[in-house]
Amino acid sequence: MLLIRSGFTHKYDELSEGQARELAHTMPPKACGMAQDEGMLQFLWEKKVASFSHRAHSMFLAESVALPI
Repeated sequence: MLLIRSGFTHKYDELSEGQARELAHTMPPKACGMAQDEGMLQFLWEKKVASFSHRAHSMFLAESVALPI
């Protein structure tokens, strides 16, 4: 299991209502997260990661891409 603690929730709680609303409408979402590329796929495979958890509104940084399995 991979747990990622980025501090997003703490910083989000400090935003004003207007800032939180602006962030909600930002596309693609600007947040820390995992890259969707072959390097990350290889890392997760080699470390035998079966699940992960992240306390943010976005787990991945880029749009979904199809990777060969």
